[in-house]
Amino acid sequence: MRKKILSISGHRHMNYLLKTTFSNNYSVIPANNISDGITKLKTTKNIDLFIIDADFETQESIDFMKFVSNSSLYSKPVIVLLSDQKIVDRFGNEITPHYFVKPFDPVKLITAANEILRQVLTMQSK
Repeated sequence: MRKKILSISGHRHMNYLLKTTFSNNYSVIPANNISDGITKLKTTKNIDLFIIDADFETQESIDFMKFVSNSSLYSKPVIVLLSDQKIVDRFGNEITPHYFVKPFDPVKLITAANEILRQVLTMQSK
């Protein structure tokens, strides 16, 4: 079965880019904002990875990341997309260690997603 990625972005073109980038190996579920993402999280089974474009709803995105990382039900890895390194500097430890500053290299993003999910699978098998 294909791994599922929940892509949360206020830009339709970013969700489209992520869907296109990951279409060979993953099923990408797009969400237009954090609220839509929460709805899709509750209604979609077996999401493996979150990719969040945190530019529009920065604080809400961080709150969402905290929620999923502290939830035993929804805890999954998160990759954050940001337009400015200053956001990382501002929120530091609240942002996942997996982030990309735009523009990003899609090949590196796929590589990171594959590695993150490989690590999760390794940890689960122990």
